[in-house]
Amino acid sequence: MVSRIRLGRTEISLPDEVFLDTAFLLSVQNQSDLWHATAVKLLVELLSLQEHSGLRMYTSVRVVDEGWWKLAQLLHEADKGMGSWNRLDRKGRKAALVTHGQHLRAMFASLRQMGVGILGLPSESAETALDLITNPSHSLEPADAFHVAVMREHHLTAIVTNDRDFADVAGCQRVSFNFPLR
Repeated sequence: MVSRIRLGRTEISLPDEVFLDTAFLLSVQNQSDLWHATAVKLLVELLSLQEHSGLRMYTSVRVVDEGWWKLAQLLHEADKGMGSWNRLDRKGRKAALVTHGQHLRAMFASLRQMGVGILGLPSESAETALDLITNPSHSLEPADAFHVAVMREHHLTAIVTNDRDFADVAGCQRVSFNFPLR
């Protein structure tokens, strides 16, 4: 089944299962993100499709891991006088995770509340990811290659992300949210 949604002037076709990327989840969480409003609107549409049309949403443990680190970095750098994330050593980064633990828990709880399935990384995914990152026809980095590997393992074809690297991957529909709502 294919569903259609409209965001501003843009119409998007979606299969009945979609994969949510880190960039999308962080845009929803971060009110100062350039694409926050569009990401929230898209999420509302996805939740409506989930309720009325049976759309299923997934992400992976790799996205959750990546999201926790990025969210901790954003929160740390938003704290006045805390310094640059890049200058923190391992203990400093761990301290930032502890300090912002309630926000990381809230992010995880919101995924569960929305009914987003969190997919694991079977050992076959590592082989698939390696094939993807060594393929010269696209520019996937290792983290993104794992996302596609998990998607393929679970027969998912659409990913909600603004990351253009996914556009060149065969069998992967990139559902972007980088446009104004007007």
